[in-house]
Amino acid sequence: MSQKIRLPFIQVDAFTTEPFRGNSAAVMRMDSGFLSDATLQAIAAENNLSETSFWKYKDGADADGEVMELDLRWFTPTMEVEICGHATLACAHVIFDESSQAKLLKFHTLSGVLQVSKLQDGRMQMIFPRYDLEQRMDLIQGVTDSLGAPPLEVLWSEGKRDAIAVYESPSVVQNLRPDMRKLGIRILPKTFTTWLHYSRAVLCLTYSYRGSAVSGNYCDCIIDWGRP
Repeated sequence: MSQKIRLPFIQVDAFTTEPFRGNSAAVMRMDSGFLSDATLQAIAAENNLSETSFWKYKDGADADGEVMELDLRWFTPTMEVEICGHATLACAHVIFDESSQAKLLKFHTLSGVLQVSKLQDGRMQMIFPRYDLEQRMDLIQGVTDSLGAPPLEVLWSEGKRDAIAVYESPSVVQNLRPDMRKLGIRILPKTFTTWLHYSRAVLCLTYSYRGSAVSGNYCDCIIDWGRP
């Protein structure tokens, strides 16, 4: 008979103050270490949320201090992903709620160490990685074929292995009709009328869950927005 394992399950609605709104993620603590990849994937598939966060204290780390070192992995119902913002926020919320001492969480992930700190007013601040970009004019024709309109330029993120297509205005971005069968790509306008931005993430079919898409989008796009 196979051994039964009880795992805590908490569903968190991130980016909202109201029940049943925001962006949902499952948070599951792995006290005995991560289960096999196949088992984690099966659990995430059964949870059927955009992401399930699996976390544990890093081996030998202090579980009661102000600074905590943790291991964190994210799975969609179909695959493990390298980064996910709302599921990280959900996981941090659960840990801060359980530990009155914790002030800074250092999550060791496939994208490096992601830090989440608890501010004095109760809000949380996340520090995510920066990915350098290079201009790739050789990708413009393929992007045009995929999105239906030629971009001003295409920027490539080697760290994330995806591209950003830059267009002249939010209206052009909004009216694009992408071919969803083709390569995932992120789209943003070149000009802004306010400090708000407009972007769309167009993704290949196996990467169709928005949490990781949006996180990766901003890690890439923030570098472009900082250019003169």
